[in-house]
Amino acid sequence: MPILGVIASQNYTRGITINYLVVAGGGGGGRESFQSGTGGGGGGGGYRCTVTATGGGGTLETALILLPATNYTVTIGAGGAGYSTTPSGGPGSKGLNSIFSSITSEGGGGGGGGTSNPVPGGNGGSGGGGANSNAGSTGGTPTANQGRAGGAGSGGGGGGANTAGATAVGSNGGAGGNGVATSITGSSITLGGGGGGSEAGSGGAAGVGGTGGGGTGAVYLIASPTLVELISAAAAAAQPMIAVAQQLELLKPQAAQV
Repeated sequence: MPILGVIASQNYTRGITINYLVVAGGGGGGRESFQSGTGGGGGGGGYRCTVTATGGGGTLETALILLPATNYTVTIGAGGAGYSTTPSGGPGSKGLNSIFSSITSEGGGGGGGGTSNPVPGGNGGSGGGGANSNAGSTGGTPTANQGRAGGAGSGGGGGGANTAGATAVGSNGGAGGNGVATSITGSSITLGGGGGGSEAGSGGAAGVGGTGGGGTGAVYLIASPTLVELISAAAAAAQPMIAVAQQLELLKPQAAQV
C-alpha cells in the first residue's frame, strides 16, 4: 500500500542573510553673524550596524534576509554643507539619509548658528553643536540607537555615533563626539564622528573633530592689511608715507626669540 506523507521540495527561493553597516551623511557646521567663530559643529551621520557595535549605545541591529535576483534600494547620503554666506550667519545644513533596503540611517544635524537669535544645534542621527548666545546654545537631539547629542555652549561640538559632542568652554570650541568602531570589513574601522565647534573669538582654540571623520572647527582670523589698503588709508588721512613704511615693517615675519 502507498505510504502517505509530505515530500519536501527543493524548488523554492532561499533567502541570504546579510550583515550591514549603514552610515548617513554628517551635518555641516554653523556660523555666527558677528565673526567667523562661535558656530556649532555638525553632528555625525546616523550609524546602524549588525557587527561589533551600533550607534548611540544601542543593541546590535538585526541582519536582513534578502532574496536573490531582487532589486533593493541603496542610497548613500551626502554630508550637509557648512554655512558660508557672509557677513550673515546661519546654521549648517543637515546631512542626507543613507538607505539600504528597509534600513534608514538619519543624516547628522547641522551645527547651530545665526544672527542675533542663533538657531540651536539641529536634530539628526547625531545632534549638531550649539551656537552663540543663550537662544542658540543648546545642542541637537540624536536619533535613538544611531548617535549622540550635540554639545552646548558657544561653539559646541557635534555629537558622534559613540559619544556626545563636548560643551564649549570660554572661547574654546567643544570637541566633536567620537564615532563607533566595527570589524564588519574584517579589520576595525571607525565612522560617524562629529565635527568640532568653532572658537568664540580671537585667542580661543577650535574644537577638534571626533574620531571617525569629524572635521576640526573654524578659527576666527583677522586679515592683515595689504599695501594698497595702507596707502589708501594714509592718503585719506593725509598720513605721511613714513608711517605706512613703519606699519609694513611690523607685518614682516619676526625671528623667534631664544
